[in-house]
Amino acid sequence: MNYIAGEYDYHWASFIDKVLFENQKADIFLQDIDEARLVEYGHSLVDERRHDLLVGDNQHFAYVEGRAKFIADPNRWISELKDYKFSLGTRIHGAIAAALAGLPVMIIATDSNTAGLAEYHHLSYIWDYELTEKTSVEELYYRACFEMQAYYDFFDESYDKYINFIAQNEIDLDILNKSLIPKRLFNYNNSVVGNLISSWDVYLDELSPYFELQAGESIEFKKNKKARKGSKNFWTWQNFRTKSLLQLNHKYRVTVLWEGKNKEFMLTAQDGSEVVKISDEIKENGQEVVFEVEIKNDDIDHIGFSENFKTGRVHHIGIEEID
Repeated sequence: MNYIAGEYDYHWASFIDKVLFENQKADIFLQDIDEARLVEYGHSLVDERRHDLLVGDNQHFAYVEGRAKFIADPNRWISELKDYKFSLGTRIHGAIAAALAGLPVMIIATDSNTAGLAEYHHLSYIWDYELTEKTSVEELYYRACFEMQAYYDFFDESYDKYINFIAQNEIDLDILNKSLIPKRLFNYNNSVVGNLISSWDVYLDELSPYFELQAGESIEFKKNKKARKGSKNFWTWQNFRTKSLLQLNHKYRVTVLWEGKNKEFMLTAQDGSEVVKISDEIKENGQEVVFEVEIKNDDIDHIGFSENFKTGRVHHIGIEEID
């Protein structure tokens, strides 16, 4: 559980205190510096922030029982949260940490800022004034479990925007915690990530080790000289993923603007769906090839370049549903 002591309100504070009292396995994760001094040194909060209903001094039962915690390092904080089953409280950052740890989350929104952030990230929330004497932690838990699916569905898009911001501002991805970076993003230089995610209808999922990428206004790839010699696995990209799930029995048009060498550019669908080449014409800065594919197996969102396209540049990939 978490809360903002400085924004104390009896209505939600009494609810949190009740949950703490009735659930011996419920702990409080505090986040402010004066709360850190309380946890580490037993220093009580200043008068205007100390209340009987909340952990504000070393006499509160949750503090005495060792259930008040403060973790300054975010990675350790998220790691420790993985041992819990549910997150409940008024703090948006505490909720996000818990969601990243894989917990169902219920935020008690005390203002429009918290509610707005919860809505943006598709995290479950309840307004503080909606809490009643009949509200139970079990009720909120099951509601959160049901509603968290929207958060998971939105996560890749949300996280890609975050990584894209880092990439576009030329921040080295190596400074980030590798365990929190999807493998499909971590192995590519920043400009590739920024280019793919920001403007394309698809993004890179897995790159063959036999190729190197460079990016500017287009994506240039060539054979990796460090790769094992003699291999015939010349897939340029093993996969690219659409930003939305491709649907069973739906037809899609895939348009690729490219320039390259070594035979003809082709597409394949990993589920065996038929890919038909519709047109092929020369454009000013490359060759535009249009394919159509009808999805034959459910939940496929991966289409691959064939091994025939070994060297070149891709200027654009677009996917649209057709009748």
